[in-house]
Amino acid sequence: MESQGYGNNYTKLEGYYAERMTSIASKLGLGSLVWQEVVDSGAKVPKETIAIVWKDADGGYVDELAKVTAKGYRTILSSPWYLNRVKDPHTDPWKKYYKVDPQNFSGTKNQKNLVIGGEACMWGEYVDNTNVIPRTWPMASVIGERLWSAKNVRDPNAAASRLAEHQCRLIRRGLQAQSITGPGFCPQEWHNE
Repeated sequence: MESQGYGNNYTKLEGYYAERMTSIASKLGLGSLVWQEVVDSGAKVPKETIAIVWKDADGGYVDELAKVTAKGYRTILSSPWYLNRVKDPHTDPWKKYYKVDPQNFSGTKNQKNLVIGGEACMWGEYVDNTNVIPRTWPMASVIGERLWSAKNVRDPNAAASRLAEHQCRLIRRGLQAQSITGPGFCPQEWHNE
């Protein structure tokens, strides 16, 4: 690192790595995804690079969306949708996920058009092979519905029955999908066919 003039600055090292990798991908006709800190650090990555906004789940991502899109990068939002961060499932975290609007930040229409989607994320700090599937499904369905629905489809109470029905559909298909809308049952649990 010192021979490159980076000293102990790992941000510069990360920027160098991102610049090299995205340049190689671009020359091969491939696109690249980078995390937001690559763009924030000023790394010179191709404009076709997509930045994933993943930090500041408690609302700071709104400012980050404005910053990244102001630099002209297409963006995917994941910050508010880390499914492994659920602390208490009885607080209805799915309603918070459902209310997130990736377009809800201060920016021009062109900036908002650069937000091309979102993603649900599941990391391994709080999950293992016994709960990764039940925690992911149908919680990821909440995010999918939010991202695929019209802007005016925002009412979690109206979504609850659709999500409960989808949980039953997943169970019918063999997935161990946990309930996210509260106690209930699926018809197939009462009909042993």
